[in-house]
Amino acid sequence: MIEARQLQADETLAAPPGQFRSGSPVEAVTTAVVVSVDLLLPNKTNVLPYLAGTEPAPPRYARAMLMFGNAREPYMQEWMVGPLPISSQTKAQPLTFLSTRKSDNKLRVYNSDFEAARKFNEKIKSQAANAIKTLWNVNPDALSMTTVSPTQVDSGNVTVWQGFIGSPSGRYDTGTLLPLGLYVKSNMTGRDPSKWKIEGWLYNNIFYKTTDEFNKALS
Repeated sequence: MIEARQLQADETLAAPPGQFRSGSPVEAVTTAVVVSVDLLLPNKTNVLPYLAGTEPAPPRYARAMLMFGNAREPYMQEWMVGPLPISSQTKAQPLTFLSTRKSDNKLRVYNSDFEAARKFNEKIKSQAANAIKTLWNVNPDALSMTTVSPTQVDSGNVTVWQGFIGSPSGRYDTGTLLPLGLYVKSNMTGRDPSKWKIEGWLYNNIFYKTTDEFNKALS
């Protein structure tokens, strides 16, 4: 029953004339998509009269997470869909009663363009190829990168720290157990990848302000 209601909610969000469609976060870069759908627990104020036997059971709603990648400042937001099952009364609207946020429960997303981030990571690894070869005698493609959370946002500037890890060699390997102690600091402000830049490297407790300085230290 829960799965059926979730499917109905997903179809309601995706069906025309709705403004959303089912998809992945990758597709959400240029549109608004439904990332996940779950069953929403009723509000306590609606449940208490039902438990007291003075009101019928409250209507059921679905809880959907939407990714608005087409906004100038991308964000994620939870919406509620109902009442279920689908009828002429069913509608989708922002879910706000669960949150104390004042901005319609919107969560700003600073890394919505996953493909651009992937290409930027390739650029980072290629610029450190000599150092990587010196340290571990491997090509850059043999290593993976993981973002250190949380992302730092200060006066509109987005600073991202990433750590290098050994790529898993088998299905039971885990990247969190394979850190290499090399970190890179990048400024990834805005949605234009051409303006992103490397701002430093950290290795063996020494911070190098430029890629050239880092490579020279290990040459």
